Amino acid sequence: MSLPTAPRDISDKPTSGAVTDPVNKQQKDADVARKLRLYGVIEAFREGRLPDNQQIDETLRYVKDNAPMDVGALSPDGQRLVQDVRDIVDTARAIVADKNADELFQNFVWHTRAADFARAKQDPSSLSPVDAEKARADGQLAVQHLRTLLTLVLTNAETRKLLADFAHIGRDLFATGAVKAAELTRPDPERLQRVDDPAPPNQFHTEGGRTTTADAGETPVLEAKVGDHTVKQHPHNEFGTGAEIHGPGPDDKQVRTGADAVGHAQGLKEQGLNTGLERAQDEAVKTRTRRRKVAKNGLRDRFNGFRDGVMGRVPQEHFDRG
Repeated sequence: MSLPTAPRDISDKPTSGAVTDPVNKQQKDADVARKLRLYGVIEAFREGRLPDNQQIDETLRYVKDNAPMDVGALSPDGQRLVQDVRDIVDTARAIVADKNADELFQNFVWHTRAADFARAKQDPSSLSPVDAEKARADGQLAVQHLRTLLTLVLTNAETRKLLADFAHIGRDLFATGAVKAAELTRPDPERLQRVDDPAPPNQFHTEGGRTTTADAGETPVLEAKVGDHTVKQHPHNEFGTGAEIHGPGPDDKQVRTGADAVGHAQGLKEQGLNTGLERAQDEAVKTRTRRRKVAKNGLRDRFNGFRDGVMGRVPQEHFDRG
């Protein structure tokens, strides 16, 4: 049995049982229910429980059908922007229904929620004795394989085309919403039409702007243009220090390694630290000199003031007698 709602009374002499701000029981219950649902969602995520495809689809449909503002009161550009956002939501719904139809992502998160990493944090030698040299060699081999895999992914024509397609589509959507910047951001119609064209299969981009195939037996080399320099990273070389840097440098070399560049940068760093330390020491000496001079002048002024004060207290007749 719930109590009746207290009356609101803000007069000078309120009635018995009246309050200044009565609580609306319906609004309070709705707020409590909303917070409980939010807490339940947070706890479900903490336990590794993700929403299924139907719940995701219902949420996206609700976002699409319920705009946070009055769409009719917006300008034509704003209405087009809202429509573009709704198209993106529809695309997301299609991706969830097509690419995650069997809910593999939710199952992966659920089955890996209770993974025990305690053994991974322990000393490997306490679990199973492993030779240090063998472990180091296995680690270097794993890094080499990962580097080769990363190079193949970054040099693959299909991967590059996929990234380029994402960039073109994103620029096209942005240009549709931002009409004033459309001429500067919209991609060429010819490139946009090639988004649906398939990429050449088993083709990789290597150094020199060349392309190679898996049947050619050539390992693709990752190449990037950085200003006036060209950086080449072979997957079999050490990542970073084993890279080749082509272009003019401070040592008049046209080809340098990543280790040379790191050493040069370290030298500049040490030179800058030494210069800063020397300047700090010089400034400290100057500061101490100024402080000593100020202290000396202050002591002299105080002595002169004391002397003048003492002499001022001596009567003039004593000076006349002297």
